[in-house]
Amino acid sequence: MLAFDPPAKMTVGVTYDLTLSIGKAADAEEVRADVRRQGRRLEERPLQVGGFMTANLTGTAFTIKLQGDEGPERRLGADRREIWQWQVTPTQPGPQRLLLKVSADAVRADGNRHRFSLANRPVDVLVEVSAAQRRENRARAIEESLGRGARVMSALEKWLIGLAALLAAAGGAWLAVRKFGKGKDPAAGDKPPAKP
Repeated sequence: MLAFDPPAKMTVGVTYDLTLSIGKAADAEEVRADVRRQGRRLEERPLQVGGFMTANLTGTAFTIKLQGDEGPERRLGADRREIWQWQVTPTQPGPQRLLLKVSADAVRADGNRHRFSLANRPVDVLVEVSAAQRRENRARAIEESLGRGARVMSALEKWLIGLAALLAAAGGAWLAVRKFGKGKDPAAGDKPPAKP
């Protein structure tokens, strides 16, 4: 049988130990005891056990590290018991999915091994954000909003300076045209200016 203990809820950035135990159905209580944790769901199912077993845990919204020196493939002894343990850290909030894959290798008469998939178990997990992370995210959002506001004000300031320069140029041109349009004073005539 197979027993697995994924939590129904996790928190972003918090590391959880997830354990998979495989053993004979006759040793069911011992197999369950390997994974049972307070407050966690216990998933179990019948499973064929082979001499070589492989277990992998994957998920796109998680950092997952297999514990121990052994890899995912294990050679089971005569008692047909084995335990895999992963450290799982959620990286994104919201409904997420882990995938547990378990397979066994059968040895053919010619000595070659052939792998059989025994379980592809999707595990749905609701990943939450802690109160401290919510406050931090809110502060970051306010900071970004203020930064955008400052950029808008800077652009508006440049636009107003440009508008003021345009109006000054237009006003100067208008005065030049107005002054240019005035003729000479008729009372002055063509007399040269008086000498002092």
